[in-house]
Amino acid sequence: MSRYVQGVHELNRTTAVYVSVARDLGSMIDSLVLRRQLTCIRKRALLIAHQNKRNILPHLRRLVSLLILISTIGIRRRITADISRESRSLILSRQKTPPLQL
Repeated sequence: MSRYVQGVHELNRTTAVYVSVARDLGSMIDSLVLRRQLTCIRKRALLIAHQNKRNILPHLRRLVSLLILISTIGIRRRITADISRESRSLILSRQKTPPLQL
């Protein structure tokens, strides 16, 4: 597993633990220790989320830049092809018209 997938997996797991512990709030096993445990789990999840953001965002930005570049190149090629097609048709249409007779 890549470290990015591991980071996301760890955040998902931490969130699942938080949700399962949070279900016990207000029940018979609710205590100060449980609330401290929730606080620790929440802080850990925030830390993991910030680490994921710091690791993944630069790669996503590069990927988006690359996709924009690729689409721009594709658009330029289509425009160039359209222009050359139009210029060819214009040249052919000029050749087909008979010269003016005076």
